[in-house]
Amino acid sequence: MLKKGDCEAQYIVGFYYNRDSAIDSPDDEKAFYWLKLAAEQGHCEAQYSLGQKYTEDKSRHKDNEQAIFWLKKAALQGHTFASNALGWTLDRGEAPNYKEAVVWYQIAAESGMSYAQNNLGWMYRNGNGVAKDYALAFFWYKQAALQGHSDAQNNLADLYEDGKGVAQNKTLAAFWYLKSAQQGNRHAQFQIAWDYNAGEGVDQDYKQAMYWYLKAAAQESVGAYVNIGYMYKHGQGVEKDYQAAFEWFTKAAECNDATAWYNLAIMYHYGEGRPVDLRQALDLYRKVQSSGNQRCQSGNS
Repeated sequence: MLKKGDCEAQYIVGFYYNRDSAIDSPDDEKAFYWLKLAAEQGHCEAQYSLGQKYTEDKSRHKDNEQAIFWLKKAALQGHTFASNALGWTLDRGEAPNYKEAVVWYQIAAESGMSYAQNNLGWMYRNGNGVAKDYALAFFWYKQAALQGHSDAQNNLADLYEDGKGVAQNKTLAAFWYLKSAQQGNRHAQFQIAWDYNAGEGVDQDYKQAMYWYLKAAAQESVGAYVNIGYMYKHGQGVEKDYQAAFEWFTKAAECNDATAWYNLAIMYHYGEGRPVDLRQALDLYRKVQSSGNQRCQSGNS
């Protein structure tokens, strides 16, 4: 039987009842009960865990104010993960407080936490709670990227790509997109595919472009669907295959992508891999016209 005031034991019991960590029979209600007992006695890890549970969308206990209350308790005790989580809750919660979010991200970022460094970079990049400053965004993204943070690697690549906060460098952009893509970042997978396709920052390599477009497509990148279709249509990195092109364009068109509509219209208009169907082509051209998008390749990930 647990002794009254034994907050470490109470935390451990709460930890194992937590559905994110239970070995057997997770119980959300019991997790809340035991974590709160320990948190009320000042147990830092319990305060952090309790605060996190109050942020869970599926929990009947979801409460933004309680989440902030308990995360702040832990953060004030020097809990780095709580500082970042508090920043995130203030940043993305029901009533965003960007200025205070920046304060807590900064504390966690300065302790070396890559997630907080990436989040702080995002705030500077977008001017949320601080004056927009691409140079500081670059600084914090790079700190996180060097620790292997996939989103930060992608974000750092974006800044190199656009020359924001740093001199434009397509080679370094491709380098960091590839690093991020290898960790599964969908946007980076699309971007490195685009770079290989266009020969931007890397030697042009259609096979590598197709490889990474397929990776992005597996994560439902509509832009990748379109560009895979384009590559099949033109035999870039693969054998020319109108049927495969049509199928990929159709997949993107089902997501209301205007570039896909345009490419399908061309195929119907000129009978590429199927009988000419001018009525279908005209309908698709009209859809494209109403969208204002007439590109033949998609630049959207």
